Amino acid sequence: MFRRSRDADSPARRREREQEALDIHDNIVQGLAEAQMAFDVGRPEQAREAVERTLAQARRIVTELLGEPPGPGDLRRSTPAE
Repeated sequence: MFRRSRDADSPARRREREQEALDIHDNIVQGLAEAQMAFDVGRPEQAREAVERTLAQARRIVTELLGEPPGPGDLRRSTPAE
């Protein structure tokens, strides 16, 4: 879905994309993993808090990538996601 030719990226752009990927992993993937584990062990309040933190982090990342907060409907796709 997001695969790009690494040859086409400059070394600086490659480092920037790696940092973006790490930010997504550290904030989104880990937050969702925490929420799932909390649900699995019967701690719904901890899971809810993890989801709320993760959603806030996802919004922050999108805003940083776009340079400004998106408005309602700004990120609609012209075709469905795969």
